[in-house]
Amino acid sequence: MRLSEPEHDAIIELFNLGMGRAASALGQMVDAEVALSVPSLDIVRRSDASEQLGCPVGERICAVRQTFAGPFDGQAMLIFPEGSSLELVRRLMPDSPPLGDMTDLEEEALTEVGNVILNHCLASFANLLHAEIRTEIPVYQIGRPEEIIGSANGVTVDSYVLIIRVDFGLFAKLIEGHVLFLQDIASIQALQAAVRAFLASMDS
Repeated sequence: MRLSEPEHDAIIELFNLGMGRAASALGQMVDAEVALSVPSLDIVRRSDASEQLGCPVGERICAVRQTFAGPFDGQAMLIFPEGSSLELVRRLMPDSPPLGDMTDLEEEALTEVGNVILNHCLASFANLLHAEIRTEIPVYQIGRPEEIIGSANGVTVDSYVLIIRVDFGLFAKLIEGHVLFLQDIASIQALQAAVRAFLASMDS
């Protein structure tokens, strides 16, 4: 499956706008500037997704996963290396105990960060594409990248997925994370149709 160059560029720009708003919201939460990378877009096998992201083999990641539905379905994910996620919740909760396994309260804090960031991205897509996107309650997970990125409700490991990724850094990149959109082929085609309609409206 291929996207045309205008479709590719439009999706990247939509995601860029959403992440800009999300970064502003995150910056206010942690009182720090958030540096963003240029978004990237790839269509890969789900089984290859964690390798595509450069996640270190054997190292655990923390993720906040949010399923969404509308004209196109998929999952939005906020991912941190385990060390970055622990450091972030300490910035959010200065009275936390020394670094170690996260408590339930700290997991809730990280989930709320994910909720804010992912909803800003999805809201940006919905507003610009004039579509309603429904979201489920975000879920916190910790484990190996291939387990977290490779597992999705209703999506087989061998299926192809669209990965839209942006990397961000806080506190001079002491804290680093990734935001991903993962969609199967049917959902990619639905997104493609919505983007085509968006581009046509811009030309008219």
